[in-house]
Amino acid sequence: MVKRESLFGKYFTIYSVTLVLCTVFLGVVLTSLSYRQFSKRSTVSLMTTAEKAREITAENYYRNMRYISVRALEKELSLIEAGMGPSVIFADTEGKIVACSELDCNHRTMIVPKTFIDKISESESAFEVGELGGIFRDDGKYFYGTNFEIEGERKGYILVYTPLAERHNYLMSSIGTFVAALIITLICSSIIIFYSTKMLTKPIEEITDAAERFGHGDLDVRVSESGDDEIGHLATVFNRMAETFSELEFSRRSFVANVSHELRTPMTSIGGYVDGILDGTISEKQQNEYLKVVSDEIKRLSRLTSSLLAITSMEAKKKDINLISVNSWDVVLEILWSMEQRINDGGIVLKDLQIERMPVLCEPDLLHLIIYNLIDNAIKFTPRDGFISIKVENTGEYTRIYVCNSSLGIPSEDIPHIFERFYKGDKSRSVDKSGTGLGLYIVKTLVTMMHGEIALTCDEDNIVKFTVSLKSGNPTDRRGNTDKKNNGRVNVKRQKRFSDNKYIDKENIKD
Repeated sequence: MVKRESLFGKYFTIYSVTLVLCTVFLGVVLTSLSYRQFSKRSTVSLMTTAEKAREITAENYYRNMRYISVRALEKELSLIEAGMGPSVIFADTEGKIVACSELDCNHRTMIVPKTFIDKISESESAFEVGELGGIFRDDGKYFYGTNFEIEGERKGYILVYTPLAERHNYLMSSIGTFVAALIITLICSSIIIFYSTKMLTKPIEEITDAAERFGHGDLDVRVSESGDDEIGHLATVFNRMAETFSELEFSRRSFVANVSHELRTPMTSIGGYVDGILDGTISEKQQNEYLKVVSDEIKRLSRLTSSLLAITSMEAKKKDINLISVNSWDVVLEILWSMEQRINDGGIVLKDLQIERMPVLCEPDLLHLIIYNLIDNAIKFTPRDGFISIKVENTGEYTRIYVCNSSLGIPSEDIPHIFERFYKGDKSRSVDKSGTGLGLYIVKTLVTMMHGEIALTCDEDNIVKFTVSLKSGNPTDRRGNTDKKNNGRVNVKRQKRFSDNKYIDKENIKD
């Protein structure tokens, strides 16, 4: 068996990788923005400190009669450093360091690199990163330099700086915070993703397992239906499919069993009678009688085979039906004409033949088979001196064909099963021993194929009524007329033939 990949593993990996990538990306962006914001604040702090140092230096200059007191200036600059943070250096016009806010520094009298002085001179201010020409050898600094002018005359330069380690420490602190947050987020998210993915894939695994069991023949397997999402809908669809397939399988098995039974019964009779004739058990005087039984059984087998072929043909033809407008009464009269002898022999009275044009939308051959089976069924189960009533009624969108007959009654428990294949009630078995039990099943199948409906009722007086509802046809459409000469009117010859029949209730015949 080929080992399949776990859907849970795929989902968990996808979610985890996506989470890590998104978290890392977000962390990098936030850390970068935070560092840039810190750098911006640091730069603003340097510029603000430089401006404050410029003011203090100018005050010192004027206070000392246009002379800068270095000692006083250093004390004032140290106060600025203590209050604002950055350190301050004052250099003369040659770049020589004169005063520093760090009172214990050792870089007084050192020279600021000429390149930095030139940059300040050209643009009045400049930034620099590094050791400032070796002045700060222990660690790098971040410098901001600006001109110091009095009344338009340059008197020197003010340099403000902070250690680069401060920025580095801030960056490392931000990265450390981000990594810690990332680890905590991944742990918590992994737990959440694990259980949420498990909850998501569990019903899918259940459906997959059920489908495999179903494929191996366990038709009773079903899955739990929970939720209104796509997975819940999938479970519902699977159960519905399984139920439908189970019903079809049950129907198939019943069909095979019924066909086997229906074939075996007449074959057994035929075999028994033929063997009896061959071995002399049946006398010559009785042979004709038993041969007639054999003939009847063969005819029954022929009818059964024809019905089975008709069912197969119908199922193959379901998607290839061309519905046209047909005068339903022409079909009824044609069938009654063909069954006239059986009706007369049975002493059956035809009632309520309100003959008039009633077009229905159908396939003519299928409509003929429907009405034929219904009338044939009515003749079989109508007792002598009973009646058959046929009505056609237009209700607008639909036309209803009613076939009623007096009978011995149908038990209420048999009615729901009347249209099933091979179904025969106890009373029908005693009355119609030659039937196959497929006629009404064929009728219902044909009606359904033409988008119609059929219903059966049996009232207290044992009057059985079949109601076939089909869509009404177009009265001006003559394509389906069975009698072209009468331009769509009811066949006059057939109507007159029934009017002359002694078993017709003539008061109810009209054109």
